[in-house]
Amino acid sequence: MQSKRIAFIGAHSSGKDTLSHYAFAYLKKKKHSCYYITEIAEKALMRHMKLNSTKGQLFLLGYQMKAEMEAAAWNKREFIICNRGVIDSVPYSSRLGANIQYRIREIVRQYVALAPYSLIILLRPYSTIENDGLRDLDKKDQFNIDAEFIRILHEDKLQYKELNAPTKEKRERQLRRILHDIM
Repeated sequence: MQSKRIAFIGAHSSGKDTLSHYAFAYLKKKKHSCYYITEIAEKALMRHMKLNSTKGQLFLLGYQMKAEMEAAAWNKREFIICNRGVIDSVPYSSRLGANIQYRIREIVRQYVALAPYSLIILLRPYSTIENDGLRDLDKKDQFNIDAEFIRILHEDKLQYKELNAPTKEKRERQLRRILHDIM
């Protein structure tokens, strides 16, 4: 059985944690076998890495690739749910300059060409950012990262579905329709 890999991507505070967990629970409830790949950023922070550094971004990219390849190699689950995907490294690397972003983007292009996602779900920013003490509260930065995602997805001709409803409940409804099509 070939696993279907679903990547939840988007700017910070767009609902990736909540909706990727929701997708996992929803598919399990529908009796599908699933594997969940959690966000990798916590692993980098535990190693005292700065996420907005070249070293931090390369760590995140490499660890994400490793986690996805291991899950796919096991090939025992119908769905692999990725809270973030390798694509996430590209917009965030824009903060590091064009040369670093170009190099990271080339790695991501090669990876996605060799191991395409079955489904990419782009979560668009909510109108407000929840202050949980961890996330960046700069809306301008969030929208810049969101614009980078859209630019990259279009330039690389990657097919994706967009969740853009204004509330979590409405996004869950959008997500159920999308998942129904892939089941």
